[in-house]
Amino acid sequence: MIMGSSAIPPTIYVAIGALLAALITGFFSFLNLVSAKENKVSEFRLSWVDGLREEIASYTAAVQELVRIGRFHPDLSKDDPSDESSDERVLSWIKESKDAYDKAIENLTKIHLRLNPKHVHEHPNSPEAALMKTLQDGRDKFNEGDFNGAFDSCEAIREAAAPLLKSTWDLVKHGEPGYLNIRRRAIQIIVGGLILVMAASGVAVITAIGVNANTPSKPTWSCSAA
Repeated sequence: MIMGSSAIPPTIYVAIGALLAALITGFFSFLNLVSAKENKVSEFRLSWVDGLREEIASYTAAVQELVRIGRFHPDLSKDDPSDESSDERVLSWIKESKDAYDKAIENLTKIHLRLNPKHVHEHPNSPEAALMKTLQDGRDKFNEGDFNGAFDSCEAIREAAAPLLKSTWDLVKHGEPGYLNIRRRAIQIIVGGLILVMAASGVAVITAIGVNANTPSKPTWSCSAA
């Protein structure tokens, strides 16, 4: 006589349930770990983007201030050895422009430090390389004392920084390539694992039913009253 599914050993269900629970727990643990790392990397990238914007804006403002000082106080930057008051004018120029000069140098250096020279060398056509080139042009004009030329280069710096800022933001929005690859593989593994578990469960059930069907049933004796 064929036995019903109630004859399947309970241990099979216990094993299947434990396997499914372990699989689901592992999946969510792994997903949480990857998500936490992704969120932290995204925070660093957003901080990098905000810092670069702030430093470019501060550098532009400082150079503009130097241009303003030179425009409204042209005598401060003149150095005429024949003039006895030349030294006083130079000292006055240095004092007047010190804060803006220091601010420009500080932010220009910070922007340079945010860029990777190795990446620029290996990818000369990248947005990072373009930004590095415009920064160097601005630094050269700044070091030459050509503040008007340095101020004109600020527009080129902003234009060169825009693609780099956008690509970094897109990377934050869509996710890191490594994270996307891991997530894709994790989904494939989980789906494959579920299919495997379901197939194994089906085989176990069919096997158990087959074993019960092939087991001869004990005869039932009945006693009747004489």
